[in-house]
Amino acid sequence: MIDERQPGDDAGVNEPMRLKTIQIIAGLFAAIAFILAFMAAGAAILSALFMGLGLAALGWSLIRRVQRRGRDIASDTQT
Repeated sequence: MIDERQPGDDAGVNEPMRLKTIQIIAGLFAAIAFILAFMAAGAAILSALFMGLGLAALGWSLIRRVQRRGRDIASDTQT
């Protein structure tokens, strides 16, 4: 046999779920944390990119200096 009785008004079964203030505040803090995490990740990627560019420029400069010094030494020994 199926029981067709409905719960009373005090049971709160048919009410829509309402967010509490603490849940809203926690959600806002979570959103801010995600935004800050993505900003930090972007800053780390840009920092690594500029570090790589700086190291490449330094390496290029050192290679050019060694090549120039090699040519200077070779020209000194020939004369």
